[in-house]
Amino acid sequence: RTIHTDVANLRARGLNGVVNCQQQRVFADMSLPMYVYAATLLQPDRSFDEIVGGFFSEAFSPANGPRFRAFFEGLTAASEVMRLGGRGGPEGEGNGPEGDGSGPEGDGNGPEGDGGGAGGPGDGGDGAGRGGARRAEAYGALAKAMEGPVPEYECGDIGVAESVRLLRFSMAMYGHLARVAAARLAGDAGKAEGAAEAARAFAARSAAQFESAFDYNALVRHIDGMFVKKAKPS
Repeated sequence: RTIHTDVANLRARGLNGVVNCQQQRVFADMSLPMYVYAATLLQPDRSFDEIVGGFFSEAFSPANGPRFRAFFEGLTAASEVMRLGGRGGPEGEGNGPEGDGSGPEGDGNGPEGDGGGAGGPGDGGDGAGRGGARRAEAYGALAKAMEGPVPEYECGDIGVAESVRLLRFSMAMYGHLARVAAARLAGDAGKAEGAAEAARAFAARSAAQFESAFDYNALVRHIDGMFVKKAKPS
């Protein structure tokens, strides 16, 4: 939604396009915001709901689109913790922007929900604290949500099957990241390391099967980066 608003207002500011830096092979969790990006650049007067409705209709078929959009909206709500900011220092107080902005939330041929890319879970620090404990609980709930089944759907063609395949992959990927963040925020170093190792193994297993949809090296760097403490800004 933020992308749509920003791009739709470019002309009012005397601009007729955008040049920005994009990571390659992130279709699994970035296709929806990039779809919104392109559609709004071409037709800035189209409404956000029309564009997003078209995305889900094309990705999951007109019959399945509405239920998958509703499903993504639920996952977007569950992942609010990823957009609240604050990496969470040793006391879990939150001292900087969260995550690395690598992508929104789960998705199946598109990042999760209609809110666009959200940024990764971040490292969460290594202490509980009151703020950290609340965010650890929120990340735990997010991990549970990512374990849930996808909506029932009619699979009429290979495009629908591929969209659902990417959705399941992205949910699993963000579930792993959320479990690492939850353990870090709870101050459980052993559990966090175990969750990170499971995430790395998942990435390795998925590398060949989903090589055109996500960047294995970038994901592993993100997992490793969740254990690197960053200095507070002076």
